[in-house]
Amino acid sequence: MSSTSQIEPFPLKSDTTGRDLAEAHLKYLKSTVDELAERTVAQLIQALKSSSGQTLDDISDERWKGMANAALTIGSQAIDKITRRLTLQAAEYGWEQSYDYRPIAMQIHAIATPARKIINGLNYRGKCVRAVLKLQNFDSTNEAGKELQLRKVTNLDQVRQWQSDCFAVFEQDKTVSQRFHSMYSKEWFEFCEEWNAAKIEMRYFSGIGFESILDKYLMRLTEESSKSKIRWEPVLSSSDTRSRPDAILTSGFTIDFKRKPDQLTFLITIPQLKHSEFNSISLDLMDMIEQETGIKHVETGRSLKNDPDVMEIDIFGDFTMAQVRRALAEIDRYLLKLYPHGK
Repeated sequence: MSSTSQIEPFPLKSDTTGRDLAEAHLKYLKSTVDELAERTVAQLIQALKSSSGQTLDDISDERWKGMANAALTIGSQAIDKITRRLTLQAAEYGWEQSYDYRPIAMQIHAIATPARKIINGLNYRGKCVRAVLKLQNFDSTNEAGKELQLRKVTNLDQVRQWQSDCFAVFEQDKTVSQRFHSMYSKEWFEFCEEWNAAKIEMRYFSGIGFESILDKYLMRLTEESSKSKIRWEPVLSSSDTRSRPDAILTSGFTIDFKRKPDQLTFLITIPQLKHSEFNSISLDLMDMIEQETGIKHVETGRSLKNDPDVMEIDIFGDFTMAQVRRALAEIDRYLLKLYPHGK
């Protein structure tokens, strides 16, 4: 139960209606999510500072906050946003503006992964709660929704019945595919139990509430920042000699990296990648990586959700960085041979 939820209990009166309850549920949802999101940003800033050591002591709090918010962006555009921020502040801090800041942005993005999971969890629960309460807005023409709005609710048992009936009406409305109803049910009733505990029963909620979403991943954020150190040195170097950024292969294709426990992913952008080409390239690369490096578990996929031109190559299980470097070199060689005139 968050500190915000303890400030103002909800008084059940003889004239309390379902509409009053719906408004109170949404108010609690917004205040709690806003508070925990703010705490997440603060914790992420501390994690980024910790991972940077003493390198960037002169960066303002406002800059750090902007960096953290960019790192919390969901989806592939997050790395682009961080890169733009780094590039814009390069002149202010005397960094080399011609340098490609994307590799550093990727380090920041990786450290922020647990924080993004917090934001994801908060937003997903909020999405489910708002969907269940949608039919109780003032413009609703749904008769069952109107009944729930006008229903008198004067004690905790009636509150729980109203909450249960809200979900039943949501299911009947069929605005959300039935295959997702079990997930919405879980999120809705866990939220309701937390609200009941905080606002009616005035007790600490020990179940899976908003605080538990925060606590679960804050520990991971601390662990990630303690073991991952952002390598700012190339940015701060005064040398004009630059090697090719890691984000560009010799063959001219851009590549990003994602590291998880026991898994490494290469994200290679191949413009206008046809489905037939994807199938043949996937089989070639899987076979080549396994044959040339000794890595036993390789999978390929296509990032249809974010960008159909992106091919994902996942390496699982036990592998060494020497094997990974060899795999990357073989991928580069293969693409150079397949596209001799460039992408």
